[in-house]
Amino acid sequence: MTERILSKLSPRLEAWWADTRSTLWFLPTCATILGVLLSSLAIYLDDYWGLTTAGIDSPWLFGAGADGARGVLSSIAGSLVTVIGTVFSITIVALQLASSQFTPRVLRQFTSDRINQTVLAVFIGTFIYALLVLRSVRSSTDAGPGFVPVIGVTVAILLALACMGLLILFIHHMAQQTQVSYILSRASDDALALIDAFFRDEIDVTPNLTRRDYAQGEGEDVLSSSSGYLQRYDYDYLLGAARDHDLTIRMLAPVGAYLNTRQPIARIWSSNQESADLEVAGNHVRSALVTGPERTLNADIALGVRQIVDIAIKGLSPGINDPTTASQALDRVSEVLGRAGALAAPERILYLDDRPAVFLPRIDFEELANIAFTQVRHFGKQDVVVMLHLVNTIERVSSLVDENHHEALIRHLRLVRAAGQQGLELGPDREALCHGVDEAIRRIGEYREGNRTPVVPDIVQEI
Repeated sequence: MTERILSKLSPRLEAWWADTRSTLWFLPTCATILGVLLSSLAIYLDDYWGLTTAGIDSPWLFGAGADGARGVLSSIAGSLVTVIGTVFSITIVALQLASSQFTPRVLRQFTSDRINQTVLAVFIGTFIYALLVLRSVRSSTDAGPGFVPVIGVTVAILLALACMGLLILFIHHMAQQTQVSYILSRASDDALALIDAFFRDEIDVTPNLTRRDYAQGEGEDVLSSSSGYLQRYDYDYLLGAARDHDLTIRMLAPVGAYLNTRQPIARIWSSNQESADLEVAGNHVRSALVTGPERTLNADIALGVRQIVDIAIKGLSPGINDPTTASQALDRVSEVLGRAGALAAPERILYLDDRPAVFLPRIDFEELANIAFTQVRHFGKQDVVVMLHLVNTIERVSSLVDENHHEALIRHLRLVRAAGQQGLELGPDREALCHGVDEAIRRIGEYREGNRTPVVPDIVQEI
């Protein structure tokens, strides 16, 4: 595991690259530079080959004069400015809709979407290209010999046709991207990618360690030098600090936690207890933390589940009142928890020369289940359909995960029953929920005996 981590890209560089790719300026900036270079190349080729419109008889090359070239390039540049403004407006409206209707946590889906970035980049790059080629057009009546960039104008026309195709694609993609099913699919894919990256297929044999085995004395706290969300640990720096300073390191803050200035983030032990050496070692450990103004999906497994659950909570809010969205979100949650519960929890001990050197906070299936079910149970306790769907979701997850997780899921089922008894006003609704919970608990007991076929609920009427 350690070799695989060390062979990956540096987490600091990876976090910076992930943030850069998720912006709306990176690809357009690259396209602007490319437009400048392409226009210079086209003008150079026209000048080098000495092409003139008088000798052009091919239907595939531009054959009009200087006035025609100016008209074509001016039309392309002028129309693209309007289209770029429209595209930006549609994008901003989509961001506002996603933030208010679903959750602000999914805004990165829109800004990091490759189609949105590509459309903006091609439009801006084509505008820059047409503008720069336009300045090279000269009539024979102007000072100096006339010059019409045949290749340059031809390429501009091709780029304009490509922009029209991309505009149609953008409108279709934006209409699809604002659908809740599409947003939930993207969110669950992000969560599943994190599960596959950090959860393990097999459980490594870990020795039963006591503190005497890896640390002596009280240790020294390492304090945070700034505030922000912990986005990732730099494992290279942590293991490097343990090697260079003969340290044993215990990280105190999990990924996704908010760090205050001067908050203890780690505790270190060293064979050399001199304060000066411990201060240098603490600076080395402190530099291993990747922080930022927001939580990201680089290594934050809990955030992968949180953004799906937030969509469900938003659907249950009185202002939105869309319990169907909450049910769809629970379906996606079941897929994520089913994958996590079938694998072993992420590794929490990093070894250096066969000794435990770094101890990491652990996130396991039970914590993910708490994130997934607690708030949905609280905000949906007055809707019997949502509560029954929550029961079916927990039962479905139980059929997919290891038996060691069944007790935690049964505890959530009992909490669902208690919340429903408190929130449901009608007696038949409470009875239906209690019966559903009792049946789910009974069937989970059968799963332990080998029968892992959950009851499929009626999608038309669940009660």
